[in-house]
Amino acid sequence: TGLERTLLSWPVLSSFRRHLLAPHAAAGHRVDTFIALVGTNDHQAGRNATQQRVRGAYRPVSLSVHPAQRLEELETHRCSPTNRSYMDRAQSLTQWIAIRRCYHQVQRYEEHRGAR
Repeated sequence: TGLERTLLSWPVLSSFRRHLLAPHAAAGHRVDTFIALVGTNDHQAGRNATQQRVRGAYRPVSLSVHPAQRLEELETHRCSPTNRSYMDRAQSLTQWIAIRRCYHQVQRYEEHRGAR
């Protein structure tokens, strides 16, 4: 998961390739990448261009794009880390919300793959 402003930066991309992809490829493992991108461009053309750059850089199995949201806009559950009864109203958990969305991508992929 990541924010649009950092995901395509050279330090992040090179670290991803060097520390995650390269060792697994050297060991003969396949790496499936799932990305939930938060805080995307408000214009459709900008979103499409960002998605194309992300797809080209990371080659994800699944890519979901989400606008940044305030916590009060999100659906919560009683035991959820986004339960607002003990949180401020800032976007302090944006990354964790994106991680949850990314995890749901993995679950859907695994369910689909298992159904074959």
